[in-house]
Order: sequence, then C-alpha cells, then structure tokens
Amino acid sequence: MRKGIFEMSEKVKMITIKQGTFELSVPRSELVEVQETADGVVFKFKGGLVLEKIDQYMPQHTKQIMQATADSFPEASLVYDLTNQSKPVMAMMD
Repeated sequence: MRKGIFEMSEKVKMITIKQGTFELSVPRSELVEVQETADGVVFKFKGGLVLEKIDQYMPQHTKQIMQATADSFPEASLVYDLTNQSKPVMAMMD
C-alpha cells in the first residue's frame, strides 16, 4: 500500500495559513515566496497557485515580518495567523 506524502516522513515541514475558521496546511516545499503588496500580502505556491490576503489596513511592519520570516527560515515549519497583527507568523524548527 502506498503511503501519502504526509505519512512518508514524520518531519515534513509545513506552512499553515489561518484566518478565523479557515486553515490551509501544505508542505513547506510548495511555498515559492511571500510577497508584500500595497494592500496586503500574497503567498505564491508551486504550480501557479496564489493566495492573496487583501487588507488595506494591514500595517507595513506586519507584511514585512511575514515576508522576512519566509525568507529567513527556509527549513522551518511556518504558521501564519492573518488575524493576529501583533504576532502574524511563527517559525518552528523541529
């Protein structure tokens, strides 16, 4: 029986994006980049998938933290909480 990608290794690094009751989790290797925009932030994944959070009131430093964390911790699992502007992302090194 074939094992799924999540069962093959216990140490699969993940990226999780949360907002309210919405939660998306994918392998970290699928993330291409996190990019700040004038009115929010964009998550770009392999295969051309793009997730855009539009929030014209999102502080500039929040967007910068989100982008810098993705760039600075390429081997970490990341949890983005789009409703928490004071702590928008956590990096977990296993």
